[in-house]
This record gives sequence, C-alpha cells and structure tokens, in this order.
Amino acid sequence: ISWHSIIVSLALSLVLTACGGGSDDPEPTPTPDPTPTPENKTPTVSIAELTEAKEQEAFTLIATASDSDGEISKYEWSADPASGLTLSGADTNELTVTSSDIADDLTVTFKLKVTDNGSDAKTAEASQTVVIKRRVSSVTITGIVTDKPIANANITLSAGDSSVQVQAGADGSYSGELVVDESEVKDLVQIKAQGTGEQSNVEFWSLLNSVETVITQAGDDGVLQKEENFSVNVTNVTTAEYAIITRDGEKPKDDEALKSALLNVDAD
Repeated sequence: ISWHSIIVSLALSLVLTACGGGSDDPEPTPTPDPTPTPENKTPTVSIAELTEAKEQEAFTLIATASDSDGEISKYEWSADPASGLTLSGADTNELTVTSSDIADDLTVTFKLKVTDNGSDAKTAEASQTVVIKRRVSSVTITGIVTDKPIANANITLSAGDSSVQVQAGADGSYSGELVVDESEVKDLVQIKAQGTGEQSNVEFWSLLNSVETVITQAGDDGVLQKEENFSVNVTNVTTAEYAIITRDGEKPKDDEALKSALLNVDAD
C-alpha cells in the first residue's frame, strides 16, 4: 500500500466524522395541546322554610345560594299572585314582603332564580309557598230566642260583611261563634232569629254593641252571655227596639250612634 492511499483514506475518515454522517440531528419538540376550559358548574339555591304570615305585617324570606366555581351575580325574586304585595330586596338573597288589607287568607308562591358569574352563565331556582292569614277577631254569643221559646229558630249572627248561621234548640237556646275581619271590629253585632215550621212567620231581631265592645264584655272566656249583655236574648222587646232604631231605614254604625239611638227609644 502506498503512502498516498493511506493519506487519502485518513482524510476521508476525518471528513465523515466531522459531518456526523447526517443521522444524529435532534427531533423537534412537539407543541402541546391547549388546556381545555373547565365546564361552568350550576349554582345551588334554597329558601328557608316559612309557611305562614299575617296580613299587613312584614315578613322576610331568606335564601342561601352558592356557586362552587365562582359566585352568584344575580338574584331575581317573583311572587304569584303579586297584587297587593310590597316586595323589598327582590335583587338580594333576602326578600321582605308586606301585604295590604285582605278579606280572605291569601296563598302566595314566591320564586327565586339565581345566576352565576361564569362566561357561560348558569341558573338555579327555588320556591316557597306562604299562606298570608287575615287578621280576625271572634266572640261566641250564647242566648235564647223567646217570647214563648221559638223552637229550632234559624239564627244569623252578623257584623259588617261577616256572618254565621246556627240553629236554636227546642227550648230556643243558641250559641254561635262570630268571626270578623279586623276592619269590622267597630261594626255593631246584629242577631236575626227566623222561626221554622208553624212559627216560620216569626222574625225577631236584636242589636248589640260593636264587635270590639262585646269581646270586652265577654271577658277572658270569650263567651258573651245574658249576664254580660242582656240583648243576647232575642225577644219581642229587643225586636221592638230594633224596629224603632231602624225605622228611618238606617242602622247605627258604631257604639256612639247606638247609644244615642237607644236614648231616643227611651224618650219615645
């Protein structure tokens, strides 16, 4: 082998080593996939139980709402029916409600919708039904319908627009509870007795004091008897007084007017 061949072989070997053979270049680093955005979770809401309230007295419904991956951004209360109700705090977690004067108990369903603050906002709802009770006063009236006893007479106790009907016994005795709205407590109590059977033509009347006055007269037991107001006994005398008092077609409207009317009866 000549020195020339050896030198050429060494030179080629050095060139190949320097170039690295072109097979050891590093692979490019791959670009990672973007992290997916978590799905917005639905919030939760509940309303503390409250089933009854009184008319014209404020009451408050309290809600608890939460959002596990954010916060509550909106509260929206509604009421059905809403007529006659004043709502305060309808955009907060506490709703204060006041009703107007009502003639009958009122059942209202309150609903709350909450919305979270996610970019894809989600909502949750809750409801609570409340019975708003009217304010009433009551008294039990016990007496007898008699000239001779008016057996089994139909008795109507009334004041204002409120009334109750009961039937007297064979001896003419009766007892009934009169329940009135708070707006009627100053109205006079009226008793009408209508005979039945052979006495169906008999109609007796008696006019008592106002509801609030007879309640006071009745005392702690809430039962008005003849010892407390003799006019619970419906007789020909109370009927005659009633006829004189109402002869002009109008009845007294309160205790003072009744007192004046009775003085006029005595004068007659």
